[in-house]
Amino acid sequence: MREGRSRQSDGGIAVFYDYDPKNETSQDMFEWNSYSFVLSYRFRPNSSSDFNEDVLCACIYFGAWLFAESNKADSLFEYFIREGFGGYFLYGIDNLTGKRKAKPGFFSLEASKNELFAKTKDFIKYRGHKENFMSYLIELRDTRGTEDMKNRDRMTAHGGALLGLSALRSMAPQDNGGVDLRKLSMFKKRTY
Repeated sequence: MREGRSRQSDGGIAVFYDYDPKNETSQDMFEWNSYSFVLSYRFRPNSSSDFNEDVLCACIYFGAWLFAESNKADSLFEYFIREGFGGYFLYGIDNLTGKRKAKPGFFSLEASKNELFAKTKDFIKYRGHKENFMSYLIELRDTRGTEDMKNRDRMTAHGGALLGLSALRSMAPQDNGGVDLRKLSMFKKRTY
């Protein structure tokens, strides 16, 4: 990178497979095969449309929620809505009001960055030995702190997935018309 030029961000996608009691024989977290990342992506596509399509494909293929950085994902959110896949959005819960946030995903502000790092640290402590993606571990190793997140798109995507898991677990079934969204895995495309 030349002096004075800003680094353009890569695209980062991570998909997390939560603990699945149907596929586990042990109660010991250290032995689980679930509770792990199943997709790790860092790439600079030719266009934001290409990246948006990659994110949508990942959501559909894995039946995953979209919990992206809200302060950077306007074109991604618009793309999902335009294509009829807004049902994949995962909204966090406002800690002050206890209500659903107005915008899906998370803001990568200082408090969120600190929470992202804390969740990442806990994940590595208990599950790092089972991590499937060496590229993720290398990026974690090379990360100096929250100020370095702008250079760590894969790590940020993985941390965002862990934040999304927390958001998903904080949702009560009654917040969603009595439907327990934690058990849904796929959404059908809506036609307008």
